[in-house]
Amino acid sequence: MMRALTLAGALVLGLTLPTLTEAATANSFVNIRSGPGTSHPVIGVAFPGQFLRVRSCSGNWCRVRFGLTGLILHGWVSAQNITR
Repeated sequence: MMRALTLAGALVLGLTLPTLTEAATANSFVNIRSGPGTSHPVIGVAFPGQFLRVRSCSGNWCRVRFGLTGLILHGWVSAQNITR
């Protein structure tokens, strides 16, 4: 009985926790930077409508994960340049 309650509790908890990423798309050609700010180097460019995964946001910058031709990169974009 205790095992069934533990499993049921884990299922409920798993359904109520927020997801770790949020879907977004680029509004236009968007620079992906190595850090949150224009002083950080550009490590990639997202194309208009390109799918991005938002990991977290801090101020006006969001940490994202995106893929280009099988390569997965992590970087930062200005929050005003994406639609969530």
